Amino acid sequence: MSQKNGNCSFTKGFSRNKYFYGKLLTVRDFEDEQAYFINKIRMGNKFNFGKGIICGLEVEIREGKVYISSGIAVDGCGNFVVVPSEENIDLTDTDQFGDKFYLMVKYVEKEAEPVYSPVSSSPCEEECENSRINETFSFYFAEDIPEEKPFNVIISKEKNPENILNDLKNRYYAQNLRSCPEFTDSGVVLAVLKKEETSVVLDPAETEKVRKIIFNNLMLRDILISHISDNENPHGSLKTINNVGNTGGRKVKNIDLIPSEKKDIYIKPLKNKNKIEIGISEEFREEINGKIESIRCVKSINGLESERVFITSRDGSVKVHAEGEVIDLRVKGELPNLNMEKKKVLQSTVQEFDMINVKFPKADKLHEISNKVLGYFLEMIEGKIYLDDERFIETLLEIFEIEKEFVLYLRRNYENLRIDKDRLKRFLNSFDAYKTALNSKEPLAVVNAKQDLVFYLSLLRPVVG
Repeated sequence: MSQKNGNCSFTKGFSRNKYFYGKLLTVRDFEDEQAYFINKIRMGNKFNFGKGIICGLEVEIREGKVYISSGIAVDGCGNFVVVPSEENIDLTDTDQFGDKFYLMVKYVEKEAEPVYSPVSSSPCEEECENSRINETFSFYFAEDIPEEKPFNVIISKEKNPENILNDLKNRYYAQNLRSCPEFTDSGVVLAVLKKEETSVVLDPAETEKVRKIIFNNLMLRDILISHISDNENPHGSLKTINNVGNTGGRKVKNIDLIPSEKKDIYIKPLKNKNKIEIGISEEFREEINGKIESIRCVKSINGLESERVFITSRDGSVKVHAEGEVIDLRVKGELPNLNMEKKKVLQSTVQEFDMINVKFPKADKLHEISNKVLGYFLEMIEGKIYLDDERFIETLLEIFEIEKEFVLYLRRNYENLRIDKDRLKRFLNSFDAYKTALNSKEPLAVVNAKQDLVFYLSLLRPVVG
């Protein structure tokens, strides 16, 4: 397992020492011995605990400094981040950040305790080597943090209680674990800070959203006991109707539903179904139907019947005109071939990402990300994925996660890349609009937003002079 360049992959597997009598042990053997157990622990932490705070690490601001209490966290690579005593960090270097930024802590290794080394390049000189590696920490501020994959609630369709747990497990696996999740050694979020006039303050509401606390067995045990012991209302079920119910001083053994005195609403139990049917009586139905018939409205179109039919043009491509009792629907001009529009915007995207290497010749990391995005869009074109609306949107949503890396790199390095700040802002705004369009899953809206995004991407280039 490695932990270089921000990644902590386990794909190489593990290898441990095999000892035998007379084996010559070198520095490599002892380092491998440590690495084997260290990386096994890291893997266990990553997959069993996840990333977040175990305990402590409370944050407060006093006299222009941020104070962090002692505590323990686990970072994205499974390292324990231990802060043994209260620490503080100055706020004087936060002018570079916008109105909102993040306080982070990360795992750091520092060599210490130098001792004499008998191995020296010169026989006449002494040489020292550090004899210890201290596992410590570092606090820092960040303008952005990686977005986490949202969790979708899993619902079992099984009826047999014995099968529900297994069904939920399989559904969770299909949703989250078909491939092993990627991890990075990015720091752990401790707090969200915001600027107010001349001072920096904590933002408790935003902090609560991103300050991730790790679940442990003791916590889950206590939560489960608390839930089981809540005899009042553990599942938030119906407790009262118009202040009559089974809570407080209004407790009753049963609540009876009775029909309306006007006989316009009936209530009857359905035998052997544990259900109650509530409906409108036939007399009242005839009365209101007479009133409905007296109102002139559209009741059916091409055999589709309804109390009222509303006609709208979702994208403005159809003109709806009403005159008397006639509704005229006409196409406004020529409708574009949407599949060809999708193909064109994919080709434009490939061209613009291909130009990134020319515009920014020394930005290796930017080239790596843009080439990855370019490859995905080429696959969409060659595979003709643009011919299927559903696959088109789903694939763009997958690529969007890589595009976010591209945007994050630009935001963090625009000064080094010498990009005009106003042009970058327009590009970021168009990226947000593209995200909104993707979430709508409307192909036409996505194509239009993508065209805008490609246009503003084309304006990004180093400022000359």
